[in-house]
Amino acid sequence: TTPTGTTAASTTTVRHTTTSSTPSTTESELLMSDASEDSYYSTPQISIEIVDIPLEDQPHHCAPTTARNLAWNWTRSGDTAIQPCPPGTSGLARWVCGGQDDLEASTEDSPVTWSSSQPDMSDCRSLSMTRLETKVEGGDLENVLSASLAHHTRSEIIYGGDVESAAAIMRTLSNRIQYLLQTQGDKFYNKAQYIQEVLLNMVRAASNLLSLANRAAWEDLATSRQVKAASALMQVLEENAFLFAETTEQEEVLVESSKNICKYSLHNLLPWSVPRKL
Repeated sequence: TTPTGTTAASTTTVRHTTTSSTPSTTESELLMSDASEDSYYSTPQISIEIVDIPLEDQPHHCAPTTARNLAWNWTRSGDTAIQPCPPGTSGLARWVCGGQDDLEASTEDSPVTWSSSQPDMSDCRSLSMTRLETKVEGGDLENVLSASLAHHTRSEIIYGGDVESAAAIMRTLSNRIQYLLQTQGDKFYNKAQYIQEVLLNMVRAASNLLSLANRAAWEDLATSRQVKAASALMQVLEENAFLFAETTEQEEVLVESSKNICKYSLHNLLPWSVPRKL
């Protein structure tokens, strides 16, 4: 099946198939859209082709399975299964089945398998995170936005796209704080307390993202994107800590207990359970 309304890079032919007991080939159109009135949240229209496959061809296909709250059908080796992200999110989920070498070597005793432990959900973003991005663009206050981000990352199911969106939001808020300090200077009322509030909310949001509960969301991303997002989180926290130190006129000890914020290893990517106080 080839999704319509996507870029050329995502038009890989995908077969959703069943066993030989399935009726003959049929075609149906699946139109997914969110309940939101905003058309921004609409999911592209997807055409699904149901194809019979003989039993002898099944070893050349990845078997049906469930992963990341989605059901995945038979997919031929070398093809990419594409379907809408889980309910409450926008975007498309993708999963590559094996490869050409696997297709040639596959047998009944050694069928092809999915190319990774879970699907590529980097395009999947929760609608609440998308709405938060809209508020960031609308110029809402930084302390309110950072508090909303901390709440969202603690209470919502998140996916790979949410991880990258959260890192981008934190970067934007940090840049806005720096701009306010440069342009308003002494006119920035109670700036130390304001920056402290934003910083603590960012620490909480980053800690929530790095929680074991959200490990699957990180694994939705390719390794290079995991490293990039984790590096962005740590960099933003450091920058805001320095901003707070620069604007504090008297010596003050700020302690936030956050067990998931620590120095990380690029080899291990994320230190899911190492405790530290920032």
